[in-house]
Amino acid sequence: GSVGLMNALGQMFNAWKEQTPLVFYAYRTEDSRAAGRDGFEELPGQEQVTSTMTKLTWGARRPEMIPETVRRAFKVAWTPPYGPAYVTWNSDYTGEKFQSEIIQHDQVDPRMRVRPNPTEVERAAKLLVEARRPLLIVGDEVYRAKAFDKVVQLAELLALPVTQARSVHVSFPQQHPLWVGSIPGGRVESLTYPTDVDLVINIGGKLQPNSPAPLVARKTSFIDMRNDSASVGSVMRTDAPLVADVAYGTEDLLAAVNQLLTPAIKAR
Repeated sequence: GSVGLMNALGQMFNAWKEQTPLVFYAYRTEDSRAAGRDGFEELPGQEQVTSTMTKLTWGARRPEMIPETVRRAFKVAWTPPYGPAYVTWNSDYTGEKFQSEIIQHDQVDPRMRVRPNPTEVERAAKLLVEARRPLLIVGDEVYRAKAFDKVVQLAELLALPVTQARSVHVSFPQQHPLWVGSIPGGRVESLTYPTDVDLVINIGGKLQPNSPAPLVARKTSFIDMRNDSASVGSVMRTDAPLVADVAYGTEDLLAAVNQLLTPAIKAR
């Protein structure tokens, strides 16, 4: 009921900010046969409480719509960019009996793992190869896509110093010699090393700002790779937007970089 929902709101907010796929459910009583009497756990407008921090807030309108509503919630939560969904239905429905078809999740899941725009991959590869003082930022999508090996391979190929902004997961081996530690302040300039960075590539970091200044300065070239098209370019402009599953995106970027590497560039 609404009491349990209120207890869950803190974790719903965390799941929303960190893009964690999670489905919440609580029944509601404001449309029940006893509604309008300030009854037990009755909260008018219960769905409005969750609508601002979920990918989907939806209520089953009839008992037989409950399975469809639950399927939709899992489909939306598990479609990139991930996030929480909230479903609800009238408390009177819990006593109803009905028959429903059982549909497997893989028959409704779009399995949306996308590759980046090839033109942008080529542009990003050229920027990386030409950069003199580049920096790689990693984030939670590397962990979720299990792209560790590919990201390490890219860092080693180009000798990229690696850091991480505010994140939940560790997305690069911190004993690796290219790891320079997490960004201590709200901007790339707060790192002790490297300094005077001329190119930043972000792979899978949400890059939530905590100051008025952008995390990457406007004068610095910026490549942004993540599966959330809505947040790419919304705060920081980007020279090469790579909207993609970061495992596929890093794989494509590795191939493009290798095509550009001459022996002289490798030596440098």
